[in-house]
Amino acid sequence: MQTIGEKIKVLRREAGLNQQQLANKLGLSNQAISKWETNATQPEITLLPDIATAFGVSIDELFDYTTEKYLDKIESRLDSGQSLPLQEIANYERFLQDLTQPDQTLRKSELLAYLYFRCGEDFMDKANAISKKVLLDKPNDKSSLSIISRASKGYLFDWNQRNHTELIDYYITTLEQDPRQTAIYLYLLDNLLDDWRVEEAKTWLEKASKTGSHP
Repeated sequence: MQTIGEKIKVLRREAGLNQQQLANKLGLSNQAISKWETNATQPEITLLPDIATAFGVSIDELFDYTTEKYLDKIESRLDSGQSLPLQEIANYERFLQDLTQPDQTLRKSELLAYLYFRCGEDFMDKANAISKKVLLDKPNDKSSLSIISRASKGYLFDWNQRNHTELIDYYITTLEQDPRQTAIYLYLLDNLLDDWRVEEAKTWLEKASKTGSHP
């Protein structure tokens, strides 16, 4: 099997490009291309969409057995907890969406969901920080206070904003459609109790017990 560096070398030659010409297309040095092709280093994940575009191929066509390694790199980056620049987010999204290998479908979906979740966290943190600055200049601003509380997962004064009705409905529907999803019982009970829906929580606790689940 070819490494990604060897694949790039083949594609470069088929495209009639030398290392410098490919480097110019990618905004890199020809030394970087040389290191890829000799397997001294591997291209960064964020460059893969541009490399594929340069050769007019899909990202899948760049790989033999290294796709899993790049998926591991994305997961590791998301696990790091560090804020992700917008361009990096866009590159990861494009890379994952362009994968078409059937055996990667589930992993691709998991990582896309994780990526969007991390984006949400990043934006919530930014919204929190900005709203705190606004509040300094505009005391008692309801919009800023609401954003700060929601972004910090704090208590909201307005019950209509703080209740978990939509999420609870999703959990119940999922359980009714697919009883195998027993792990959901714990999340359903937590949200029912957080909304003070105690009697409903008791009912669902009984149902969980009957299925052998132990929230």
